[in-house]
Amino acid sequence: MDKLHAVFIKNNFSLNLETSKAIEYEHINSKEIVYLLHNKEISIVLNPNMVEKVSLLTSDKKYHSTALKKFPTRKNNGGNPIHYGYSYKFKQASDLDDFLNDLLYVTTRSDYHGETDSPRVEQPSI
Repeated sequence: MDKLHAVFIKNNFSLNLETSKAIEYEHINSKEIVYLLHNKEISIVLNPNMVEKVSLLTSDKKYHSTALKKFPTRKNNGGNPIHYGYSYKFKQASDLDDFLNDLLYVTTRSDYHGETDSPRVEQPSI
């Protein structure tokens, strides 16, 4: 988990809260929340509002948990609404690093809150 924590720090996330089910990270500029799940695989959950705005973040894997406190709720199988988001899995920490870097690039673009189907513009090489 230390290696994964370092990936979040590198991508300008701060740790907000850690529970037995998930670790909540918040980006220091955009304030986007990402949950890192306590699984054998590297798994994160993104806010459904963000995923549904950005067509590049396609995922059909809804994840429901009481640990996702900052995400919206919906009815799943039970009678009561439960917090949910979209899950993404990665094979290694470098894949997570690449994803977070791309995520931040997409969500900080000027058209993030407007047009959602615009083609992705590659980051310039430095």
